[in-house]
Amino acid sequence: MNNDVATVLSETQTDDLSMQLQRMEAERTHAMIWSVVVGAIIGLAIGVAQLIYIGSWDLFYWEFMPLIPLFSALGWALFGMILGGSGLFSKSNPSTKESESTETHPINHAA
Repeated sequence: MNNDVATVLSETQTDDLSMQLQRMEAERTHAMIWSVVVGAIIGLAIGVAQLIYIGSWDLFYWEFMPLIPLFSALGWALFGMILGGSGLFSKSNPSTKESESTETHPINHAA
């Protein structure tokens, strides 16, 4: 009977752990998507600001002119994806939890 209780407890702990991992993964995905969107908006704004700052009317007749804000938005979206994918903006950042749970031990040199 004790084995049955231990089996049920271990299954419950496994289910809780898998639920926590799924929740953490969903939060990281959500943070990454928001980081990409915010990065693209910032990049688009910077690209438009560059065009306004240049202020050359000849540039507005150039057929590739819209690519300047679009490539700026793409670059900032990639930057946002790198930051968001690292888990920096997620609510449950696993890197901070690992650093809190690990103990530091002094290093004893052999010599």
